[in-house]
Amino acid sequence: MSLAIKVTNLNMAYADNIEVLKGFTFAFEAGSFTAIVGPSGCGKSSLLRILAGLQTPSSGDVEINQDTSIGYVFQEPTLLAWRTVFDNVALPLKIKGLDKQLIDTRVTDALALVGLVDRQLALPRELSGGMKMRVSLARALAQNPDVLFMDEPFGALDELTRLKLDDDLLDIWRRQKCTILFVTHTVSEATYLAERVLVMSSDGQLKDDIKIESDTRNEAFRSSPEFHATRLAITQSLEHNREAV
Repeated sequence: MSLAIKVTNLNMAYADNIEVLKGFTFAFEAGSFTAIVGPSGCGKSSLLRILAGLQTPSSGDVEINQDTSIGYVFQEPTLLAWRTVFDNVALPLKIKGLDKQLIDTRVTDALALVGLVDRQLALPRELSGGMKMRVSLARALAQNPDVLFMDEPFGALDELTRLKLDDDLLDIWRRQKCTILFVTHTVSEATYLAERVLVMSSDGQLKDDIKIESDTRNEAFRSSPEFHATRLAITQSLEHNREAV
């Protein structure tokens, strides 16, 4: 399988000399789903921003094809209150100057993927929290991303809504075949969604790479011995790395 992103010895320190990434090295395969977990402040969000080109690292190399299309879903939906669902999803495409017919097609397709075609004329104030995150996801998907960065997108949602969005995201990933990097604080979510889970330590280092071989992701998987064993392994890795710092 070809590589989507290769990261070598990535380091990030802010003006106060606080280091949030130390020597991060990893290769993300094209079409893969990788979850990134770690304690608050360990550099997970900084890593995503650097890989997406939104932030410049202190040192290190990021190799990503310049023709790669990128989508980004932030922790908050960041929707414009005065724009409809359709117009919020269309805005980045309009900024790029795409043809109106192409924009209409992409936005409609993206809204269909997240199940919001019937709410395309609604304003953000008329939507639930889960619907707003679906709009944010549709906005990223409308750009036909080769790589989709997701920074704790479902963290503020209730449990049932998050479980439903997890399933929907897996379905979209299987259809779109894009590369997904998904930051989460929830070990169960990382275990359920990802093919592999990267565990970061408090000092911003990559400490563990845990692979999850199961091809079945459904309610049965959530109650399987494999799921519980993997979740335990991730939890123990987080606890060990916290104690070692």
